[in-house]
Amino acid sequence: DVTSAAVLGHDNRILVVENTAEGAVGVMLDATDGSEVGRTDRYDSLQIGLVGAGSTGFVALSANAEGSELLHIDTDAHVETIDQGFYLVPVLNGHEVTYLTTSTLKRWSHEEPEVLLEGYVGAAAVDDHHVIATKETDDEIEFFYQHGGTGELEHAYTLPMAEGAASPLAGNGVGIKSLRTWVKGSTVLLQINGEGTNGSFVRIDTQGGHSDAPIENVTGLQ
Repeated sequence: DVTSAAVLGHDNRILVVENTAEGAVGVMLDATDGSEVGRTDRYDSLQIGLVGAGSTGFVALSANAEGSELLHIDTDAHVETIDQGFYLVPVLNGHEVTYLTTSTLKRWSHEEPEVLLEGYVGAAAVDDHHVIATKETDDEIEFFYQHGGTGELEHAYTLPMAEGAASPLAGNGVGIKSLRTWVKGSTVLLQINGEGTNGSFVRIDTQGGHSDAPIENVTGLQ
């Protein structure tokens, strides 16, 4: 049975996950004529992840009782292991792959993964080119941006926590309970809602200009 499929513009490829009683196999097809290009090894499970405009290959997650593997599958069905662990979340798949683990944001490009940020971190791709990352401490949330999945993270803004706000380090909750994003040109707009009723509105300039928070820690922000 075919359970999932994804299309990659690079080299006109389609990756199909074929499940049998023995496990899951990734089958690479040529989108121009439907011919089979290659197959991966068999895994207990295989889930196709992100495909972006700049992707040169597929990102997939395999899982078994020992944990998970984050995989990169090129257009010839050759597989490289990006990382291993129990929490692996791809954020952006471009010329490089940016992803989260339990306590780090990392970047991979066919070599040993590079740690970009450590601690109580989160990240999201707001489009095919920009990653926004956060790091929470006891009394503040730091915001970072990364363009195109390449280059180091740049610090953009530090938002102070509201008095008495929940802290992940104290174990009484999280500073960011939900995050909404909008992109307007080179500016990313973020609405941050905390554990309680407080919310903030942050503007991040991804070209290195001025970033700020027009609204900080107000009650009832919708």
